Amino acid sequence: MNSIPSALAQASESWRDECCRLILGKMSADFTKLSRIGDADARLYDQCVRLMAAYHEAISLYERFQHDFKSPEVREIIDGIITVLVSRLREFEEVASPAEGSNPIEDEKQLILARSLESLGKAIAEKWQAPSDPDLAGFAKRHILPALYEVCLEHRKLCAAQLSDLNSRRAVQTYLALMEDEWEILSNIIKMQVSALEQAMEPSADALEKIAVHKILSLLREAYQHFGRASTEINAVFHRMDDAAEHREESYDTFEAELLGCLEQDDSLDEYRANIENEGDILFGRLKLDFFKSIYRFRRMVSEEMLLAEDMANAFSELYKKWPVTENDGEAAEILRGISETIEIKIDGLRESIIHMTDECKKLIDSFAVPGETEREIIKAALWQQRNGEEIFAERLAEHEKNAARYEENLEKKLTKFKREILLYEISTYEEIIFYSVSRLREFPDMEFQLASAVADDTLYELSVLLKKNNIEVIRPAPHTPFNPKEHEVLMAESNADFKKGEIVKLMNSGYRQNGAVILRANVIAAR
Repeated sequence: MNSIPSALAQASESWRDECCRLILGKMSADFTKLSRIGDADARLYDQCVRLMAAYHEAISLYERFQHDFKSPEVREIIDGIITVLVSRLREFEEVASPAEGSNPIEDEKQLILARSLESLGKAIAEKWQAPSDPDLAGFAKRHILPALYEVCLEHRKLCAAQLSDLNSRRAVQTYLALMEDEWEILSNIIKMQVSALEQAMEPSADALEKIAVHKILSLLREAYQHFGRASTEINAVFHRMDDAAEHREESYDTFEAELLGCLEQDDSLDEYRANIENEGDILFGRLKLDFFKSIYRFRRMVSEEMLLAEDMANAFSELYKKWPVTENDGEAAEILRGISETIEIKIDGLRESIIHMTDECKKLIDSFAVPGETEREIIKAALWQQRNGEEIFAERLAEHEKNAARYEENLEKKLTKFKREILLYEISTYEEIIFYSVSRLREFPDMEFQLASAVADDTLYELSVLLKKNNIEVIRPAPHTPFNPKEHEVLMAESNADFKKGEIVKLMNSGYRQNGAVILRANVIAAR
């Protein structure tokens, strides 16, 4: 899952990003209302632009009607006014060179807002806690939103202070000074030159001259009245020291309710929860697969031993089927019948032991419980705690393997005991039959006894092939072999002049070794 980093990690980041987006969106709307001057700063530039438009229109009227100004005194006054307007318009264009349709003061404000929001975004990321509870909204309410509320308040106050600090805002200062200059210049034009122009107009003046002068004067008076009202309002706002809005704080309950409402409607919550579920199911499936692999390994261990046991039982069964039946009396006939009865007992004993051992192993394997819903919930709880999926899997797998090793050890002990006390014991006792009883039959020339000896030898060979096929080596020390306590067990010690002390005099029963480990020691008589 993911692992984390994985689809789960991506979903966690997606949920965090969505929460941040909602918070920043809300704060962005709030921040724009923070400054105690409201939108008066942006209107400052708009009013300057509107005044410049009036100047430009007045200049255009002058250029249109300049040939209609017949009176030298009127022309002189008009020329003076237009010269001032052209100069002011040129200076404004030099000071203000924003992109078309742009408001430098608004741009400055947006830059402050953008920086404040960027700083807030970083602070939110630092305070963010990855969810550790399936109740994501509840987790956010308990662990995330309280910390973020404090962060938002702090940045809100800082942003409000920056927006309200007009001394640090260059664009505002530039256009505020420009507004004051324009108001003074326009006031002088209206109060002095316009009055002079009205006095210079003679009643007998040309009609077109009167129309031109009237249009320009009307335009300037209208601009004066509008700009005067706007500049008065803006100045009143700028010089008002009421900063109550700057310190207005949204209650935590309102903050929480708005954000929780947004988060609960957001699909990323369901996506995150679904990814937790999916990642948990994947890890649980992988763990379960390992459990099944262990069970398969256990069953294969049992199957291999039971197959060897079945092959041995079949070998003895074939021997029993082929064993001659005689109606004669005598020593040889008694030996023949005795061997037959012994083989029949071996077959029944083996069959019964196989059934019993198979049942015991099945019970042991069945008790090796496959992980269920509890294990699944443990994995998912760890994922909710933001633990790495591979680490969780490795931890749970190690626990499983530790448990599996115990089961395998117990199973191995059972199977080894079964092999030693049942299978190899039956082969060992069959060798005794060969060494003692069958060797006696060889002394009798009758065909049925010779046939029995041959069938017995074939079965012994078949058993040796089975042992070899299962990597079981026979320990069969020859006379004069030094005694080895790891491989030999002394049944009796005897004095024998032909043997040194500690040498094996006679083999009583073979021993067996598998994969380098001695399963059953050979029984011997050793010299003392």
